Amino acid sequence: MSDSKTEGCQSNTIRSKWFEISATVVRHHRIVLNEYEIVLYAPDIALNAMPGQFVMLLLGEGYSAEARRPFSLFRADPEAGTISIFYLARGSFTSELAQKLPGDPVAIAGPLGKPFEWFRVQDTRHILVAGGIGAPPIYFLSREIKRWRDSTSVENVALLVINAAKSAELLVGTAEFESLNIDVRVVTGDGSAGEQGLATDALRQEVEKCSATTGDTRIYACGPMAMLRHVGAIGIAASVSCQLAIETAMPCGVGDCDGCSVRVLDCRSPTGLSIAKACVDGPIFEAHRLSWDI
Repeated sequence: MSDSKTEGCQSNTIRSKWFEISATVVRHHRIVLNEYEIVLYAPDIALNAMPGQFVMLLLGEGYSAEARRPFSLFRADPEAGTISIFYLARGSFTSELAQKLPGDPVAIAGPLGKPFEWFRVQDTRHILVAGGIGAPPIYFLSREIKRWRDSTSVENVALLVINAAKSAELLVGTAEFESLNIDVRVVTGDGSAGEQGLATDALRQEVEKCSATTGDTRIYACGPMAMLRHVGAIGIAASVSCQLAIETAMPCGVGDCDGCSVRVLDCRSPTGLSIAKACVDGPIFEAHRLSWDI
């Protein structure tokens, strides 16, 4: 097998095709408390969806900013033609979404945005960091990497998920990660589940382990912006690829407005900075591209 780190790369280029459709609710269940998973029949989206991408869900009449919200993709099953979204019912939009029943229509647009990029090569350690509600795209990515690893004879591909939250009741996707039969470190700030500490504490330990071994290390993360900033700093300090999924307000989701502006470093700009749009230039960004200066 080639050792080239560009060979076998899953492209981070935006897929030009996205769909605005009326999907049908297949299943909808409450996981615990106000956590829900809604499964939608949307074959075109399921066929094109990649980890890290998102969809815009529409409620009410028309395609107005007040009627739509972005949601990261939790699962995609091209064979069944379904996608699923994990969400918390904690506002008017998601509370209304929670009332949807099997057979109900849901207007949806997607898949949107740039996906995670990962390399199908041996001697690679993939470290995935999920912070609270940032778990869905990390679960999708971990499932796809494992599926590829298990279906090939590739050697020395390690896969670890750090699933973190402030407390046990705020952890997301615990059962789903465990069902993958991969290495999972559960971390909570109050120690109510798994180890006590921060996601970044566990990440530093894992990166230090990697520094003593051969091969390539790659970090992927989604969660609160404060966590992403520190995860990015760890990746940059260790000189490893670190991809961050930025979760922010996206009024349109297709680059027609400036509601999801993100400051990025740009050597071509007189100020050294420029503005990117998270919905089309992201939501996945390499950590070294982002500017965290206020």
